[in-house]
Amino acid sequence: MSRNWHRKMLLSYFPIFILTLSIVIFLSFLVVNEISRSETQKANRISTGFIEGSLEKAMRQVEMDVLRTMENDALFGDFMAGRIGRSNEDVYDLVKGLKALESGNELIDSIYLYRESDQLVLSKYGLGRTPFADRAFLALALDHPDYRGWSALRSYKLIGADKPRQVITMYKRLPLPFGHEGMVVINVDAYAVSRLIADMASGEVSFLHVQDADGNLLFPYQVKDRGSLLQDGDVLTTLHSERLGWTLESGLRTGQLFAWVSVISYVWILIGAAAVSFAVWYILYVTRKNYRPIQVMMSRIQALPRGMDSTGRDELALIDHALERLIEQSTDYERSNHENLLVRRRQLFIDIIEGDVQADTWMRCVELGTLVHSSETVHAAVVISEFSPQELAGKGYSAEEQQTMRLALMNLLQELAREHGLDGWAEWVTGGRLGVIVTSTDEDGMFERLRDAVRSANRWTAEHFDMTMLFGVGVIVRFASGLAESYRSAVAAMHYRLALGEEEMVLATRVPAQPERDVYYFFPMMTGAVKMFRAANPAWRDQVMQLFKRMERDLLADQEIHMLIHWLIQMLGKELAGVSEQFNPYFQGAGKEAWSERIRQAGQLWDMHTLLLELMNENYRVFVSINENKSYRAMVSEMKAYIEENFTNPDLSLTLLSERFQVSAKYASQLFKEEFETKFVDFLADLRVLHAKKLLVQSDAAIAGIAVQVGYTNVITFGRVFKRVTGHTPGDFRRAGLLPDR
Repeated sequence: MSRNWHRKMLLSYFPIFILTLSIVIFLSFLVVNEISRSETQKANRISTGFIEGSLEKAMRQVEMDVLRTMENDALFGDFMAGRIGRSNEDVYDLVKGLKALESGNELIDSIYLYRESDQLVLSKYGLGRTPFADRAFLALALDHPDYRGWSALRSYKLIGADKPRQVITMYKRLPLPFGHEGMVVINVDAYAVSRLIADMASGEVSFLHVQDADGNLLFPYQVKDRGSLLQDGDVLTTLHSERLGWTLESGLRTGQLFAWVSVISYVWILIGAAAVSFAVWYILYVTRKNYRPIQVMMSRIQALPRGMDSTGRDELALIDHALERLIEQSTDYERSNHENLLVRRRQLFIDIIEGDVQADTWMRCVELGTLVHSSETVHAAVVISEFSPQELAGKGYSAEEQQTMRLALMNLLQELAREHGLDGWAEWVTGGRLGVIVTSTDEDGMFERLRDAVRSANRWTAEHFDMTMLFGVGVIVRFASGLAESYRSAVAAMHYRLALGEEEMVLATRVPAQPERDVYYFFPMMTGAVKMFRAANPAWRDQVMQLFKRMERDLLADQEIHMLIHWLIQMLGKELAGVSEQFNPYFQGAGKEAWSERIRQAGQLWDMHTLLLELMNENYRVFVSINENKSYRAMVSEMKAYIEENFTNPDLSLTLLSERFQVSAKYASQLFKEEFETKFVDFLADLRVLHAKKLLVQSDAAIAGIAVQVGYTNVITFGRVFKRVTGHTPGDFRRAGLLPDR
């Protein structure tokens, strides 16, 4: 035989191998370089972000320390209010307090306070009057009192004798939060900030530039030629702090970024060369080693009595064709045998439960691997469960999924029976009915073990198929002769699933022996319930309860129960049809069909009772609300009048309204919103702010006093609500002399 395949494999593999390896090596270079750059940039951004966060935290700490002292120290409040003058001995304590603040934080350069009433300036030098060395900045701050950030880098000295220093400044109006008596000015040493940044930044590999809003360099500090800084390397990260107004630019110094990448590139070249050498050797070795078994295989295929024509075919094509034919024949045989076995098992199962037991029945059981009991001493029962293909389709199961579920349930029930000391054989009798023959040599405790197996089956189906199964359990009989009787009793039990369905089982032993009885004596109970409903008598619920208890006691069949509930719903719909069209969606068209379907799907009698009560309660609430509509509007009007009379009460709330008008707070809120198209809290806030506007314009009362007069115990809360409603603070509103809107 020719060695064409041997040469083909060598010539075919080498180009693919070389091309693939070249691509892998090339991509490796790209990936390594890109990963290196990406990770470097990510690390640079993380470190720069950390520095930015640390700077914001440090500057925020400076601001909070000073403002907390201004707010909590009564001396500073007295100074801003004008109660401390030049000759007052408290000035010494104030100066001492300022010095303590400056020395308490290494970033703080200086702090001074400006009192607007008499233009006095309090600093560590004492108490003085403008003009002073920093008056230009103070004038700018007074022109922009609402500025909340830090200034750009500036030259600062408080008095003429001071040496100018580079600082960054923040100012706040005092007293907090609105401020109308003056301001505090906080100066942070630019050199101290630069030292703080230097402690966090590493200058050996990376560089960092920090600029203020005007482009002044804060770090590196006191560098004149910014152009020379750009020679450090490429900027990889640029962050802007909204709180500080600073811009941080960082990157790696030239020559440091990819120096180590070149080393890795050389390593990859060596690895690639070694891989090529090894691959060439390995292909030669494997080709030579594996060719001989293929040659032996071809010899055997050609030696078959019905050998194949090998003309024009290479070795692999011939082997593939032979294996394909062999697999097809094996698969066809197995499928045919399996389908035949399933059909024979199912037909045998149906023959046994229908009583068609012949002489060779037990021999067929042995052959098919099913139950092999033939002794009359063995006890047995037939258990059935019914499924509607339409019901399963409604749950979203396709035809293939339904078939898979049927096979899974058959195997599950057989396995669970064995786990609980029983023998089980399960088959689908029809497309929607699953039957199980359960046998045991011990009748004692058989029902208890069967009940445990049913519970286990329902837990499994609820977890995997999102459904609950109901089983009808036939009477226990002798194995051979009584299975047909057990099957008939199990089918009859399924007709009483509503009244007898208990723990997912309906026992045939509890099915009444008497034939179906007349159910018309239930009509007086249904008529009484409907009349009580129409009279708005809550006792209708008790009447419905008695109706269901009577159906449970009399053990009505499912068909009879469904008929009675259908009549009850029809009677209720006719009674309510003349009251209002609001009831039509429940008793006409699609709404009626939806409710009827929900009730039909109820698994037990008391599930049906719950659904019926839900339907009737919904209609009862609508019926009662129609009768009480007039009193509803009167209560809403009284509620509005009470709010307008008592809006100055700080304790006025939905809870207070609910206690006064004897309704729930949730219901009071709902009534208020439906009637006035606004929330209670917004209505109350508008009412209080309107009154506060008049007091601010027409009186000289303090803002805190006005807040109390309109119902706010906290002036800060009053200011926040006032600004949300009007867009102005109370102080700005009074100074502008705005008139109330209404």
